[in-house]
Amino acid sequence: MTTVHILTAVHNDLNNLKKLLNSIYRQSIKKFTVTVVDDGSTDGTKHYLQENNPSIHIISGNGNLWWTGSINAGLEQILGTADESDYVLTINNDCTIKPDYLKKILSVAGSDKIIGSKVVSAQTNKTWDLGERIDWAKGTITIRQKDSDPVDAITTKGTLYPVTMFKQIGLLSKRLPHYLSDYEIAIRAKHRGYKLIICSACIVTNDTQNTGEGDIIPDKVSFKQGLKLLFSRKSKVNIFDQFWFITLSCPIEYKLSNYLWLLKKLVKGYNQLL
Repeated sequence: MTTVHILTAVHNDLNNLKKLLNSIYRQSIKKFTVTVVDDGSTDGTKHYLQENNPSIHIISGNGNLWWTGSINAGLEQILGTADESDYVLTINNDCTIKPDYLKKILSVAGSDKIIGSKVVSAQTNKTWDLGERIDWAKGTITIRQKDSDPVDAITTKGTLYPVTMFKQIGLLSKRLPHYLSDYEIAIRAKHRGYKLIICSACIVTNDTQNTGEGDIIPDKVSFKQGLKLLFSRKSKVNIFDQFWFITLSCPIEYKLSNYLWLLKKLVKGYNQLL
C-alpha cells in the first residue's frame, strides 16, 4: 500500500498549524504519516504536538532552518524509512485541505509526476496560485491563468512528490534558504524528465495574509522598507535569492540578460531609497 508522508514546517504559528492538522486527520484516506518541523517556536508548538498528536514525527530546529532547511530536515527523516512506492506531500502550515484531498491527488499521481494543487485565498476564496509560467527571455514569472497553460514551476503549498524523485535528484537547494527553492527543485526535476502537473480539483486553502513580503511593491518606499525588500530573508524579492535562482535554474542562453535585469532591479531599488 502506498503511503503519503505529509510534511510541513512551523515557526510560532500554532493556531494555523492546528487548523492544518485538523484538516489532515479528517482525510478519507488514512494511509499517511505526518512530520512537523518545529523550527525554534516559542509559542508552545512542541508541547502541544506531544500532548495532542503523539503519532506525529517532530523535528526540532533552532530557528535558523527557514523553509528550505526545515523541509530538507523532514525529507531526510522520511526518506530513511519510506518505501520507493511512497509519496511526500509538502504543505505550508497556514494551509488547510478538504476531506477528499488526498484521495483526489493520489488519483492523478505517478512515479514520473509532480502534482501541485490549486491554491485559493482563505480571505477572498479566489485563486492565489495555479502553478507558474517562467519566461526566461523576458525575465518574468507569472501565475498560470488556465489549466491548458504549461507548468514551469510549482510551490510547496500542497505538492505531491514521488519518494524516488528526491533519491534521484536530491533535496531542495541550500543556496535558496527560504523562497524559490520550491521553484528550483521543480525546474530541476522537469529537466530530469518529471512531468509538472496542477490538479485543479485538489484545492488548498491558504491564509494569504500570512505570506511574506514583496507580493506588492509600492512606487515609493521608506529606507527601512527598501532594505527589507532587497535583503530580508522574508522578502520574496531578496536580491541574493534572485541571483542564485538565476544561477541554478536559468538556461545558459538567458543567464546574462537575467543577471542584467537583476542589476537594474537593484539600481531601481537603490534609487527608491534615496
